Amino acid sequence: MVIKKKVCAGFNGNEHEAYIYKNIGGKKYCKSCTQQLQPPKPIKKMTQKAVFKMIIKKELLIDDKRFYVEIWTKRFFKKNPQVKGTLLMKSKPICEICSDSLSHEPNLMYFHHILEKRNYPQYRHEEKNIAIVCPECHNMYETFPDKVPYLVKKKKELINFYKL
Repeated sequence: MVIKKKVCAGFNGNEHEAYIYKNIGGKKYCKSCTQQLQPPKPIKKMTQKAVFKMIIKKELLIDDKRFYVEIWTKRFFKKNPQVKGTLLMKSKPICEICSDSLSHEPNLMYFHHILEKRNYPQYRHEEKNIAIVCPECHNMYETFPDKVPYLVKKKKELINFYKL
């Protein structure tokens, strides 16, 4: 189907050729003229409950980031005995599954919850429940868990450990 340009009535009365988007009051208008004729839809006000949920979610994300940095530091850095308050890298960050090297900066995508946050929220901030993996392995496990036996085994171990 070929769409042809037609005459738009124009939001200010000046007709011009355009692709017709909408028919308002018997006149045909293009998309830009339609947007200028019709006022934008008002933004819905948030309920107190929705605002509260959003605040809780933001605080949880801040806690998650703090937790991830703590794990990253424990696993890949050690305290520098010569300069107080500084850290030395004890090992290069690598994926626990494929051993690909990761960047030196922690990325949220590197942290995989072995027991999912949605099903086991009580273990969200347990260090044992976190595997550091590359984005490719993380996505592979999320889409095809059977292709990542290491994480399947770790999940079974954690279920036995927590007696779930």
